[in-house]
Amino acid sequence: MSFEPSYPILFRGDTTDFTTNGLGRLSDCISSYVTESLNGGYECVVTYPKNGKHAGDIRQKRFLYIKPNETSDKQAFRIYKIEETSDGQKMVVRGQHRSYDLSGYPVQPFSATGITSSLAGLKTNSMVFNPYTAVAQSDMTNELTKFSLKEPRSFRACLGGVEGSILQMFKCEFEFDNLTVKVWKKRGQDSGVTIRYGKNLEKFTNVRTTESAYSGCIAFWKDSEGKKIVYGDVRKATVAEDDGGTNLSFPTSRIFVLDASADVSDDFEKKTATEKKTILNNRADEYMNDNGFGTPYLDTVTVNFVPLWQTEEYKEVAALERVSLGDYVTVIYGRFNFKTRMVEYTYDSIKGRYTSVTLGTKQATFSSTIQQTTSSTAVSGSSSDVNRAISEFASNAVFEDGITITSGSKSMRIGIKPTGTYSNTFAVNGFVTSGGNTVVLYVPLLTALMSITVNTLKASIRHIGGGYIGGSENVNLKSYLTDCTYMANQNMLRMYLTNNNGWGVTNNTPVSGTIDLNYTVLSSDKYRGKKISILGDSISTYAGYIPEGQSAFYNGSNCGVTSVNQTWWMRIINTLGMTLEVNNSWGGGRVSKTRSTYTEESSGIYRADKLGTDPDVIITYLGINDFNGEVSTTVFSNSYEQMIDNMLAAYPNAEIFCATLPPCERNGSIGDPEINDDGVYLSEYNQIIRNAVLAKGVKLADFADCGITYNTLSRYMGDWEDSTQRALHPNAEGMALIAEQAITNMLE
Repeated sequence: MSFEPSYPILFRGDTTDFTTNGLGRLSDCISSYVTESLNGGYECVVTYPKNGKHAGDIRQKRFLYIKPNETSDKQAFRIYKIEETSDGQKMVVRGQHRSYDLSGYPVQPFSATGITSSLAGLKTNSMVFNPYTAVAQSDMTNELTKFSLKEPRSFRACLGGVEGSILQMFKCEFEFDNLTVKVWKKRGQDSGVTIRYGKNLEKFTNVRTTESAYSGCIAFWKDSEGKKIVYGDVRKATVAEDDGGTNLSFPTSRIFVLDASADVSDDFEKKTATEKKTILNNRADEYMNDNGFGTPYLDTVTVNFVPLWQTEEYKEVAALERVSLGDYVTVIYGRFNFKTRMVEYTYDSIKGRYTSVTLGTKQATFSSTIQQTTSSTAVSGSSSDVNRAISEFASNAVFEDGITITSGSKSMRIGIKPTGTYSNTFAVNGFVTSGGNTVVLYVPLLTALMSITVNTLKASIRHIGGGYIGGSENVNLKSYLTDCTYMANQNMLRMYLTNNNGWGVTNNTPVSGTIDLNYTVLSSDKYRGKKISILGDSISTYAGYIPEGQSAFYNGSNCGVTSVNQTWWMRIINTLGMTLEVNNSWGGGRVSKTRSTYTEESSGIYRADKLGTDPDVIITYLGINDFNGEVSTTVFSNSYEQMIDNMLAAYPNAEIFCATLPPCERNGSIGDPEINDDGVYLSEYNQIIRNAVLAKGVKLADFADCGITYNTLSRYMGDWEDSTQRALHPNAEGMALIAEQAITNMLE
């Protein structure tokens, strides 16, 4: 049975026809691998000689057209990264499946019922021309669940990764096939393939975990106002037997609480109490069945095996021996004899074989491929609005996020520049709303934290009818700029251009084009050259930057913080041009003298006057260890005020900021994470800090409002634990949010 290698083909980034050889077939490439996870990442890695025939043609944004696995058609992968190997002889080219482009197609708000209408709505409500289509497959029959998009999101974020997404509402699985998104209830089939030692099994690794293993489920319904709630019964899962035949039981009750409000019919409220309970119980049973409830442990098996369907001996059964993502296979190895799913693979497209296959219960995370979060916040408006306008930061030493642009009383954000006047051109997309009077534009941006003034806003924006908004190209539309909203974490600016006489086009008309902005950057020198001291706990430590003998948590190799420049306090120093006086932070340190070891020395009360000779600014970020250590509110309040008194006495000329505490999860229960083991809410601690700030006449750094919430701990905390849902220490992204909050408060 002959085998013909399948080499990647290089195409331009705007290619629509992949039936040709494009810019060339990379037949001299060294290797070509594709890795795909179920509802997870889908990427390729190609290694190519640096002196290869097409080396000069390989560029970012171009396509690699590659056979991704045994059964799928070739797919287009957009190049996003090109690296040179250490020997200087090869280039490693990384690409993402073209479906990642869906992050750049915004969808306007709409509501729909059922999977068919919801997927169709993503297409019809796209704000720009969208060549992609999402299609429900034969096993996806849910036409009752409601989908509601309350604010503009990217097409890909609507699929999964934000609150209320298609993935969350319909519990589905995705298959990306070039321009088509296939939506399955369960992707794959029973392949009939058996992987057996002595037949085709090369390597077998098993990991057993209790993560995500539930013993039962209870479903509930609530009305739109949250005033009426109906519960079903606690439904217990049928417990599976282990490999030895012993009936297993869970060591503790672990019941999943399911909000089924969107899964029932519109007339649910009119049902009888018995009917309501039956509906909710049935939904709980269905959810348990769909999600594999009923085993106290989950097995994840990584298998390397030989694809026998490519051998001469197996050519007669080749069609029956192929396996694809989501397929069920039977694994026989020693005491293991079970049927499980293929949830991830790596495929060698040149040799035409899997190099690794992961089988079992691995939970691939679709949201990890989404660069868009669940919230966006208006920058214009109140101080609290500005404070919550959090963006995603680059991981370098100096901020590249957070500029405020002012036009009259309105503001927006745009890319950072040094002090001076600049002009930049931005590509924009959008639509017409408000009866034809308002053009809504979406501008992809970088952001930064300096103030700027818009001088001119010239636009060349075409509508679907062929004409231009404003009547012509390069028309000055600054006077029509009525509102700007920074779409946090999406690096998008939403602009409103309002013409009370109308723009001459009908409602919902798509528009696209460019805008030319001339703007002046007014950089603040308020803190340049000033000395800053930090009083903190482990969150503010970094090895080599705190007093000798004090415990440092961050050291460059944990929690995703790889450089001191990624810490929240060094970001402030680098951004505002400050210098570090003293960082007196201590891992495990508290405000109060209640710690069992180093009781005196590690307290904020003791360290408050040990912050250098004459700092200009002091930021104290302490209290989370008091909260997790169940220090009473009375002791915490008295200790906090004493700490401030000691700072004021030692440094009467310093500008002192006291930070509130962002959420963490350490001692509180998973179901109610705001409460510590003594039943005290974190919000009570933060109110104590606010009261102390007012009483003592110092300033507030409202870190609790930085954008880290209980729903985003897994994203912004570097020590997040899925099994316990516990976290305490921010990663680089979390540090960036805290830093921006601090700078926002400092510059107010």
